Amino acid sequence: TDSYVHLAWHYLSGAGTDANYDLARYWYEQAARAGDVESMFVVAQMLEKETTPNDETAEKALIWYEKAAAAGHIDSQYIVGVAHLAEGDIQSLDSAEYWLTRASEQDSTEAQLVLGKAYKTGAIGRVDPGGAKKWLKSAAQSGNTEAQYEFAKTMQESTDAVSQKKAYIWLSSAASKGH
Repeated sequence: TDSYVHLAWHYLSGAGTDANYDLARYWYEQAARAGDVESMFVVAQMLEKETTPNDETAEKALIWYEKAAAAGHIDSQYIVGVAHLAEGDIQSLDSAEYWLTRASEQDSTEAQLVLGKAYKTGAIGRVDPGGAKKWLKSAAQSGNTEAQYEFAKTMQESTDAVSQKKAYIWLSSAASKGH
């Protein structure tokens, strides 16, 4: 598969040959079909760029993202989780929680933020204050200013002095970074 990937890159970049998007996608698809996880992700991205509303390429892109997610690709897990979260039905919400949790457990700050907010607001199908705090704190500790702000707001909901002090510290951090 390495030859497929490198050939695809040459066609995509035009290095050593004329750039040819269609041939690049063809070779990335060959690598993806042969099990190359990063190529699965690249093919999904390429399909997604070609997508128009209600286009079947959107479904094909999601299928490639799901294959890459199942193979452990963190960004794909995040993307699949967000896609299912947007669908909103119970089965999709369960899938969204599964994929966002998998990505969050592998330190995807974006997934941690989305999952934390979904638990906080109930967008995942239920409100889970403990889950919200866990994932928002994790994303905040990674330096994500939106997560710092969201985590601070969760801390403000408690009336005890320790929580209020933590809220102040996290809000100060987010504000100092321009949030």
